[in-house]
Amino acid sequence: AQNAETILASSPVVLRPGYSPIKMLSKGEKMKASVVGASASMNSVSITSPIQKAWSSRVRLLDMEPPMSPAAMSERSKVDSVHQEMKARNAQIRVLHGMFLEANSSLHTGDFNECIRRSLEAEDYAVRHFGSDHVQQVYINLMLGEAYTRVGLLDLAYSCLQKALGILKLSTASKEYGMYVSICYNDLGYVCRLMGKHGESLENYKSALGCKKETHGEDHPSLVSSLNNIGIAYEAQNKLTEALECFQKALVLSRGHFGEDAQITATTYSNIGNIYLLQGRFDIALKYYGKAR
Repeated sequence: AQNAETILASSPVVLRPGYSPIKMLSKGEKMKASVVGASASMNSVSITSPIQKAWSSRVRLLDMEPPMSPAAMSERSKVDSVHQEMKARNAQIRVLHGMFLEANSSLHTGDFNECIRRSLEAEDYAVRHFGSDHVQQVYINLMLGEAYTRVGLLDLAYSCLQKALGILKLSTASKEYGMYVSICYNDLGYVCRLMGKHGESLENYKSALGCKKETHGEDHPSLVSSLNNIGIAYEAQNKLTEALECFQKALVLSRGHFGEDAQITATTYSNIGNIYLLQGRFDIALKYYGKAR
């Protein structure tokens, strides 16, 4: 029995359903244990064989979690702290996302003043929880830029769009936000055109086109609107040759991607007609106006 206890205590234990160390006893030992156990139960005394004692001791050792070293406890504390910070940050992002959706809904229903109010609240929340240069500010300022443009507050629109563009330029993930960089340049081009800053408008539209080419290539349908915008900016500066060249490039892409009957194709035909009209080539202008209908 002493040898069995020593061997069992030093050997690995594998627990299996229905397995008991009592099965390791011989037939005679089982009968002895049964008799002794029955006799002991009458006196409320637990009698256990040496093998059972060894087994119970071994299982208790396996159930105990070994104490953690100070270094392990410190590392676990750090992991728990990071986990809690991530949960808090995700909760803050969900709140900000909800505020953004409310502002965006107001924008698309035409309630521009309400959109501005909600966007400013979202901006304040984002500054407090994420900082003034966080990428979340890009979406808010783009929306503010559009809302301010719709109500005629062009200086404020210009300021918001410049802020959004500045954040994107500083962001290490600016390439991942290429679409938003293009939107910033495009919206700035439009605001500058409304403000009469045609030279700056042209440069912004060119930058928007460059972003799209870098992201999508030279034959992407999104280039059609940018080429039309650049043509309009040239036209505003009375650079008719350059304007006509841009409109003709836009027409080729538009017909190829959208077809002859698409609205964007009709708009491009009309833009070309305007250039020929300004050049005094009325017959050709009428031809293009006819295709625009």
